[in-house]
Amino acid sequence: MSDWVHCNRCSEKFNAQTTFFLAECGHIFCQKCVEKIKLSKKCSLCDKSGKVLPLNKDVDQHILDFFLPLDAMLKKCHEVYKFQLQHRNTLYQNLLGKYNYTKKEYITCYNASKQLIKENQTLRSMLRSAGKSPQGFSTSTPVSLNSDNVTFQNTSMMSSIATKTPNMFKDYSMKMFPGYPKMQPFSSRSSQSPSPAQRVPMGYSGLQERAMIHRGSLDTMRSLEELRRKSQLAPNNRN
Repeated sequence: MSDWVHCNRCSEKFNAQTTFFLAECGHIFCQKCVEKIKLSKKCSLCDKSGKVLPLNKDVDQHILDFFLPLDAMLKKCHEVYKFQLQHRNTLYQNLLGKYNYTKKEYITCYNASKQLIKENQTLRSMLRSAGKSPQGFSTSTPVSLNSDNVTFQNTSMMSSIATKTPNMFKDYSMKMFPGYPKMQPFSSRSSQSPSPAQRVPMGYSGLQERAMIHRGSLDTMRSLEELRRKSQLAPNNRN
């Protein structure tokens, strides 16, 4: 500091025997020259009013920094620069890592979305070529339930059951029962009508050709009843 600090009025250099002062305008004065400034309260060089501070060990640090050696200031500035640069690089690397991760995830999601759109278009074209609507699919489950009726959307299974069920009785014949003679099919010209127990419901299309079946002749049934009564009365007559 002694090589460049001097009185701006008389050019006296800084020394340990003389006290130097710093004015608010930035000029430096020795103890002899500062006496005139204290009386006039103005700088003798720029005529600006202000206070003066003695340059000693009690001076504030922000003022003392202006009197530190330049090489020490540069070294300190370099250390400050390296410290700040290190933390700036750490922040930059963290942000760069987050950016690369976000970019990778975005590319993955974009490719997946593009593939799904392509598959969706392919499936829609296949449905259109098959003659079906891509908006929905029909099912055979009940679509509405009421208190008395049940409505089915697809009744193809029920119709097939109604068609195939009568075939189970196609070869059924009364000749399987012993004691009953084989009867001819009932003719519409006959004057004798079958009993309600001998009627077969007409709900099945497979039994329309033999809608009515005779289980036996009425005359035969009467003769059997007479034989039973005669057999029961025979012991009584013998007695």
